[in-house]
Amino acid sequence: MVAKRAAAVAARTRIVLVEDHAVFQQGLTWIIEQESGFEVCGTAAEGHEALARIKALKPDLVIVDIGLPGMDGIELTRRIRESFPKVLILILSMYKETLYAERALKAGANGYLMKRENGEAVIAAIRAVVAGRTYVSPEFSEAMLQRVAAAGRKTGAFALDLLSDRELQVYRRLGQGRSTRQIADELIISMKTVEAHKERIRAKMNLATNADLIQQAIHWARSEDLPD
Repeated sequence: MVAKRAAAVAARTRIVLVEDHAVFQQGLTWIIEQESGFEVCGTAAEGHEALARIKALKPDLVIVDIGLPGMDGIELTRRIRESFPKVLILILSMYKETLYAERALKAGANGYLMKRENGEAVIAAIRAVVAGRTYVSPEFSEAMLQRVAAAGRKTGAFALDLLSDRELQVYRRLGQGRSTRQIADELIISMKTVEAHKERIRAKMNLATNADLIQQAIHWARSEDLPD
């Protein structure tokens, strides 16, 4: 009996949750631990803490919120993949913009799941990733195929594709009405660096002024219903 119990524990998928909202973190932990074979062995609220937890706990899977403060989920995914290549990564996101899913997968994520999905979808995504499959929320699958098809038809460049991950972070926050100082504080960078990113974004998107940049960013944020 003891041997069987020890074998069952050893067979569990050990999971670290990286989520800065405590209530959501607790709810997700409860959902996961209702399923046999899954164990939440640790949690973290930001990127550097997550890397330390992964090093110490050696989980099988890390579930990462894309909207973390400072080091966002895509950057954290890239660092996890570099330092812990065998660890599986499932991204949780509130963003419906397909571009984020594409960038997460390119950074090394094994799956991308919308936060508004129910508990059954969360478990299905975890099981798919653990089984060695790439999981993407159904609404993204078709949208990603459409983007690939459009690119293949050479219907024009996608302006946001030209932005680096950090530039996209700045652009999104501009669209949400953040000031330069607020963006600097949230991303833990200097105001000068934020201004440099804004200049590069303007150049890449062929926008004449900062007012044009902010107007376009706001329009994009509203059209994509990006949360504050």
